[in-house]
Amino acid sequence: MTYYLTLGNVEEFPKGPPRAFTIGDVEVAIVNGGKSFYAFSNICTHRFERLQDGFVEDDNIVCAYHEAIYDMKTGEPVEGPTVDPLSVYQVRVENGEVQLAWPTEVAVAEVQHEAGYVGD
Repeated sequence: MTYYLTLGNVEEFPKGPPRAFTIGDVEVAIVNGGKSFYAFSNICTHRFERLQDGFVEDDNIVCAYHEAIYDMKTGEPVEGPTVDPLSVYQVRVENGEVQLAWPTEVAVAEVQHEAGYVGD
């Protein structure tokens, strides 16, 4: 069974910069790509830096630290010093809310916004 975790309203996800969440012990980055939302591991597979500090180029996320580039749809490396893909997750928008597909039921208290985020 798949559960959907509401991470916030669409308005809380400006186009471009990644937003990071910790769900249990997993860090996930969410990107509003304009036409689609993307969800993938927030941890670069090259040197384990946080991709929330990176930037978006077309359908790719670029690690700010060593410039590893990943396809946000597939998690596959596109360029740079990495060969291992990112985990990717299904994300949807329902009734104006951004929701992440998750394999287990998670209490709202177990979902944490990234450091520095000011919101509900």
